[in-house]
Amino acid sequence: MFLSKNRKQLAVLHYDGSGWCTFRKRLDLGTFELPPVPGETAQLAVDPTVLASILSGIVLSAPRRRWYDHDRSVRT
Repeated sequence: MFLSKNRKQLAVLHYDGSGWCTFRKRLDLGTFELPPVPGETAQLAVDPTVLASILSGIVLSAPRRRWYDHDRSVRT
C-alpha cells in the first residue's frame, strides 16, 4: 500500500498468482487514516479488516460507536 504525501491518494499492489494488480483510490474530501505506527517503522503489515477500513474511510482512532440507542426511561 502506498500513500501520497497529502494522503488523498492510495495505491495497493496485489499478486494474484499470474501477475501484479494495481488498485488506486482518490478521495475528493478528507484523507486516508493509517493505524498507529511505532517509532521509525518503515513498513507495516495490515490484515484484510484494517485494509478494508482504510479503503472505506473509517476513522480508526474513533471510539466504538453504538449503532442503536436504547431509551431506558421508556421501559415498562
